[in-house]
Amino acid sequence: PHTCGPDPSVCCQFDFARRPLGSAGNCPWRKNPQVITDGNVKERAYTLLDQHLKKASLYRGNAVLIPLGDDFRYQTEKEATSQYHNYQRIFDYVNQNVDGVHVQFGTLSQYFEAVQGTFTPPVVKGSFFTYSDVNNDYWSGYFTSRVFDKALDRKLERVVFAAESLGASRKDLQSPRRQLSLFQHHDGVTGTARTPVVKDYANRMYEAIQQTQDIIIGRMGQRNPKLAAALVEGGASDGKKIQSCWQSDEARSISENMCSDGDRVFVYNPLLNSVQVCGDVEVEGGKVVEVTLPCEKPGPVKVSKREPEFDGKTGMMIWPIKEEWKQWVVNKGGAYLFVPGQMQPYDMAGVTVEQGGFVVQTTKWRRTIVERNSEESIDVSVYDFIYEINLQEGNREWFVRLSADIKSKGAFHTDLNGFNFDTHHRRDDLPIQSQIFPMPAHAAIQDENTRLTILSEHAQGTGSLKDGSIDLFLDRRLNQDDARGLGQGVQDNVATRTRFRVIVERGSFDTSPDSEFHITPLCHEEWNQLNHPLEMVGYKTKEKLEHNIDVQAIEGNRGRPNIGAPRVTNIPNSVLRHQNPHDEHVAAAAAQGNPINATGHTSLATNKGATDAKDDQLLKNQEVPPGYAAMYGDLTVNKSQDSTHDKTNVSHVDAAMSDVNRLENQGLPSIYENRLRKSREARAAMRQDAGQ
Repeated sequence: PHTCGPDPSVCCQFDFARRPLGSAGNCPWRKNPQVITDGNVKERAYTLLDQHLKKASLYRGNAVLIPLGDDFRYQTEKEATSQYHNYQRIFDYVNQNVDGVHVQFGTLSQYFEAVQGTFTPPVVKGSFFTYSDVNNDYWSGYFTSRVFDKALDRKLERVVFAAESLGASRKDLQSPRRQLSLFQHHDGVTGTARTPVVKDYANRMYEAIQQTQDIIIGRMGQRNPKLAAALVEGGASDGKKIQSCWQSDEARSISENMCSDGDRVFVYNPLLNSVQVCGDVEVEGGKVVEVTLPCEKPGPVKVSKREPEFDGKTGMMIWPIKEEWKQWVVNKGGAYLFVPGQMQPYDMAGVTVEQGGFVVQTTKWRRTIVERNSEESIDVSVYDFIYEINLQEGNREWFVRLSADIKSKGAFHTDLNGFNFDTHHRRDDLPIQSQIFPMPAHAAIQDENTRLTILSEHAQGTGSLKDGSIDLFLDRRLNQDDARGLGQGVQDNVATRTRFRVIVERGSFDTSPDSEFHITPLCHEEWNQLNHPLEMVGYKTKEKLEHNIDVQAIEGNRGRPNIGAPRVTNIPNSVLRHQNPHDEHVAAAAAQGNPINATGHTSLATNKGATDAKDDQLLKNQEVPPGYAAMYGDLTVNKSQDSTHDKTNVSHVDAAMSDVNRLENQGLPSIYENRLRKSREARAAMRQDAGQ
């Protein structure tokens, strides 16, 4: 109702999908649409025209573009017909009876044709970020919301690019391209869809990735006789077959390399004009080459110009880049809005430092650094910072701050689309949330002598709140909705991997106010290789991991950080009926065979193979965690002893289950899983008997 002119109470009267004509609901202003007839067309036409003329006063030319509809219009033939016929009666009346005005349905092309040459348009450079709709509510949260899915989107784009470079046909890639295009919806890649829709998007992209990887393998075989022979012979004797090395258990599950170090695999370089490296082997563009894994290892290059320095206690890099783990602790904001609360350093107690700092891990995340060879002079340093995280604590926004000895004077550069760049100047008169910007691919700061450029393999939010530093958002988890139409918080986080390529260049850079920012040829090449790496295929030699909900799988299995869950298909209906009421997608997800837990997230599955007797013995030998005692002792009840359970008992059960859910988010040992399933069944039965 906000498009026809300045008064939404009037515009709403011309939305013919609303009651009483349609089913879209009443207008909030209690002035509903009317069917346009000969008796009311004059009054209705002049009422709408008044709004159009007021809007026209804001335009330079004599043509006005008035959008008609929204996300949820024209869903049925009946509604579309109603919209068309009622508007057409108004248009016909205006065109026949009002001098100097012509109204019609039109397209964007027709609008631009109408205004072309009628005025000299101003030149606008830059972007309109960051958007604010009211007060200090800035839409800078969605730049990072559902960051896993933003990464999955880029992975699909990557394999489609590789398949196309191998000569895949339009028909081959039609379905993957459609799934990639579908996710570009303004509630898809933005991370602002409801949880069931997020999962549906992920499933579609996951299947498209697998389909495209199969195309890549076949096409690679056409370029390498040895691979072609392996594809023909594959599975003939030992059941093994050539497949993509990087795999994941399910759609929203972090991938891992299922080919082992020491394996011989085949790699393909999709960058036709670039040479990429696997270990000591150079792979020319468009070539399929057999190599021995690994392609990279944490640590410095063999001949490092100057090894980086790390803090001895935390393992954070301190030179040539200062690395700081931080978090925003918030009590507002949601999928759209970032509302800063208190900025805190991440508690590094219990951190494990390996290889002098090149590998750092805690119970919630792991960071690995790989130094890259640079063909440039000693004045260039290139590092890959690889973050594997699993944010499960509510109302937290995790970010890493990377700093260098740069006097940036508040200037900060981000890309708009991987090609064009936007320069921002930090403003103290605006709130922090307005100083966060989208980072599809690049972020940079510089002074006359040094430039720090950060390249990312997927989109997220970024900012430069302090001179000489860049903040890179890793993930965000919000308990509440932010009243922008989603109707839920962001609580479906899963383990996610993010790789930043960090480049420090020393030289001479133009920082004058009228200069346009451009990345160097080195950065452009590094970004191409980061987003279009070697495609790797071989025999799967690693067994499928049984992952815990926590990132302990990352800690105990370096290089195999896939956090997932076995599928559960035998969830009792009684349990499904009493899942978290805020996660109505649980039943639908279970019906599709997706793993479900009490919060409706894909995390912990029941251990169907364990027996009660085995669990009992294991539990006797271990200390039962706080909160689990209530579940183990109070919830595994014998219904025959008490056939009636009042609401007080149910409340007690719910309180205990709250502790259980909290423990589960921390990662329950597998020996508790069978008890967890039985306790939930008991809880469901108690609530059913209590009439809830």
